[in-house]
Amino acid sequence: MFISSLLASRKAYQEEHRQTHKEEISARSKVFREANRDKINAQKKVYY
Repeated sequence: MFISSLLASRKAYQEEHRQTHKEEISARSKVFREANRDKINAQKKVYY
């Protein structure tokens, strides 16, 4: 009984952690894309 509840809580924790991890990754990649776009726009201004 104890072990199964331990496994269930561990699974719930992993799901929660995975969700937060996904959100962190998407937020980080969004920031990275925006910075990259700004860099590309700056380069275009130099060329034209």
